[in-house]
Amino acid sequence: MNKKVILNIIFSLIRMILFFGVAIWLNIETKNNADAVENLASVIFTTILILILLLLFNILATILNVYSEITNKKSYIIISLLALNIENLFFIKLNFYQKHNFMKWKTLDIAMIGLLLALFCSINLITDIIPPMPFFVTLSFKFLPLFFGAYILTFSQTTLLCFIAAIFTFIFPGTYKISFEQWLFDYFFTVFSPFIASCLKPIKNNKKIFETVDWLIFITVPLLMIYLSRVVAGALFWFENAWAGFGSWGYSLIFNSFNTIFDYILLIVLVPPMCITLDFIKYKMKSFHNNEILEDKSNIIKDKD
Repeated sequence: MNKKVILNIIFSLIRMILFFGVAIWLNIETKNNADAVENLASVIFTTILILILLLLFNILATILNVYSEITNKKSYIIISLLALNIENLFFIKLNFYQKHNFMKWKTLDIAMIGLLLALFCSINLITDIIPPMPFFVTLSFKFLPLFFGAYILTFSQTTLLCFIAAIFTFIFPGTYKISFEQWLFDYFFTVFSPFIASCLKPIKNNKKIFETVDWLIFITVPLLMIYLSRVVAGALFWFENAWAGFGSWGYSLIFNSFNTIFDYILLIVLVPPMCITLDFIKYKMKSFHNNEILEDKSNIIKDKD
C-alpha cells in the first residue's frame, strides 16, 4: 500500500471521528435544551444521514486512490470534494491549459436530443397515471432517457436536453396546483440535475471495481442533487405536513429519503445495463463526427489546391 493511500485513509478516519464527535455533542446539547426537544429526532436523523453520506464518499475516494492511474479525473475531483478530501486534490496533476476541440453540433445530435426528449415526455406522462406509493414513491423511469443522454451526448447537448425536459414539466398535469417556486424545486431542479452526469461519464477499465465506482459516481452525484432539491421543497412549501416532534427540515429529510432511495436503487439497476447495451449508439455518433471532421479537412485541402 503506497503512502498516498495510507494518508487518504488516515485523513478520512480523522474527518469521520471529528464529525462523529461533533454530532454526539450536538445531540447532547439539543437534548438538554428544553426548547429544542421536539427537534431531537430531526437532529439525530440528519447527523446519521450526513455521517453515512460522508462515509460513502470517503470509501469511494479511497477506492479511487488505490489506483495510481486516475483515468476519470472529473469524477475523482467531484467525489473528493463531496467527501471533504481536500488533500486528494493535491495528489492529482491536472493540465488546466490543455486545448479542447469543441465539436460542432450536427443534425444527428439535434435529432438525438429530440428523440430522448420525446421519450422523457412519453414516459413521464405514462408514469403520472400510476398512483404514487406511500411517501410519494413513484416509478421514476423518466430519468432513464436523461442519464442515457448524459452518457452519449456532450456536456452542452446534455445541458440543453435536461433544461428543455425540466421546462416541459411545467405543462404536465401534476403541476397545475402548485406555485412557481414549488415547481422550481420539486420539478425543474430535479429533472435538470442529471446534466451533471455528463461530466462523470464512466470510462472503460480492465479493473472492474474501478469501473463500478465510476458508475456509482455517475448516478450518485445527480441523485444527491435531486434529493437536496426535494428536501428544500419539502421544508419550504410542505412544512404543514410535518409530523409531531419533527421540524420542517427534519421531516423533509426523512420523508424525501424514501422516494430518493427507491429512485437510486432503480437507476443503479437499470442505467448501467442500458448504457452498456446501447453503447454502440455512442460509438456510431462518435464515428459520424470523426468522418465529418475528415471530410471538412479534405475539403479545406482541396480549396487550397
